[in-house]
Amino acid sequence: MVLRESEQEGQEARKYLEDVHVTFPQVLRVVKTRQVTYSVLNHLIDYVHNLEKIGLLEEKEMSHLHDAVQTDLKRLLRNPPSVKIPKIRDLIAANPFLGALPSTVHETLVGSTKEIMKPSGATLYREESKPAGIWLILNGVVKWSSKNISNEHSLHPTFTHGSTLGLYEVLAEKNYICDIVTDSAVHCFFIETKVLCALRSRSAVELEDFFWKESVIILAKLMLPHIFGKMLMQDLRALIAESNDENIHKGRVF
Repeated sequence: MVLRESEQEGQEARKYLEDVHVTFPQVLRVVKTRQVTYSVLNHLIDYVHNLEKIGLLEEKEMSHLHDAVQTDLKRLLRNPPSVKIPKIRDLIAANPFLGALPSTVHETLVGSTKEIMKPSGATLYREESKPAGIWLILNGVVKWSSKNISNEHSLHPTFTHGSTLGLYEVLAEKNYICDIVTDSAVHCFFIETKVLCALRSRSAVELEDFFWKESVIILAKLMLPHIFGKMLMQDLRALIAESNDENIHKGRVF
């Protein structure tokens, strides 16, 4: 019983670290840096003591080196390396979808975009539910499933960073076409439908076309996984952007 509980706790700890690695790799890098630095300083202390024992250091020299290492060790414990959390404005600019929008649109979205952390197993939206908005995955993995769309040809029915989810449904004013559930801890943006509708009402035709082209990316992976399933998000985005034969009309994709 104790062994089973211990094994389960170990698996949970490994899963947590995997989630951290996927969602916030910078956190794990800082933790590793601190661990390595702490280990090196402790080894230096042992090394200084060994030098004293074999007579290679005088007492005054040993005391000076020991104090110097202890000072660095205390400084590390008092002020460990910090993780720089990017501002929402920087995250918006770095996102492949939002970053491609005009600067005036950025300013509108800064105050309307919600930055959210979701744990593994959380539901972003359900199939057939009314679209409340779109989800933009910054870091982490989500998986999709549907009663109406087969994923038998999709080896990995998942979406990762750079994915814009729910955009087609918002544009076409249709219910969500699949379930989206987080498969790890997920760092994401959420933009409400009313914000996008207000943005579209005062935007140029070129921006409307850009929205529809972005929505095709997820549709292609959902509907044609045997063709586009293995394609990287940025490659598919570039393919659609460069295509001159794609005809996109309001409410329909040909």
